[in-house]
Amino acid sequence: MGNVSVAFLWCDKAIMRRIRERLEDSASALGVYVALCEIASDEAKQEFTTTQAHIAAKAGLGVRTVGKRLQDLDGLGVIKMHTPELKVPSRFTLLSPSGNGCRTIGTECGAFRNRVRNQMQTVEEREESAPAAAKAAQQKPARRKGLFR
Repeated sequence: MGNVSVAFLWCDKAIMRRIRERLEDSASALGVYVALCEIASDEAKQEFTTTQAHIAAKAGLGVRTVGKRLQDLDGLGVIKMHTPELKVPSRFTLLSPSGNGCRTIGTECGAFRNRVRNQMQTVEEREESAPAAAKAAQQKPARRKGLFR
């Protein structure tokens, strides 16, 4: 059969789960997210400029629906969107679920090497878990350095 080259795009599964769990119209939101991932893959970077019409064509959705879903995704914290006042093409950034900036294959973060990823948390969830983590850290005994323990 020979050497066949197949192009892939990378969509973060944790983000896709978050979209399914937290957005009422998750089907169209997933379509928009996958379209954004495809555009990011085509440009080989997590930050890019494009139009809502281009996203709509990739997602198979109307421009008005795309506009609404982009606001949903931005509010959910999975993308960052900047639209200039003149309504020229918007600037998009795909965000990571763990907040470490790791998004695309082209980054040095080793996304595919890191099997364990931080679960996505809201700001409120992080604030709630911070005191418990600090208390647990205080209770752990100090480890001794050296060859023998």
